[in-house]
Amino acid sequence: MVKINPEFARYAMKVYGVQAQLGTFVEECDEFSKEFMKYLFRPSKDVHWDNMEQEFADVLIMTEQLSVIFDMDRVDEVKRKKLRRLVKRLEKSGHEPPIPYIEE
Repeated sequence: MVKINPEFARYAMKVYGVQAQLGTFVEECDEFSKEFMKYLFRPSKDVHWDNMEQEFADVLIMTEQLSVIFDMDRVDEVKRKKLRRLVKRLEKSGHEPPIPYIEE
């Protein structure tokens, strides 16, 4: 998976500003959501899937940019907690994960 250089992400944050990038993140999430809904209501792998991948890439780029302003240790702690909860729900429904749920 392609990763953004954190220094480049910091540079983009500095140039555009945190408020603007937060707004862009929300905008990209909204665009992805709209494409996703189009796919759900009229599935077309040729048209909608490509649009979803385009918007998903935008969301991932913005997520990586935002990772330089958040306390990622705290975010990782919350992420681990939520993943453990997901594992418990899977196990409770009789679907024990056959693989580790976290890559370190």
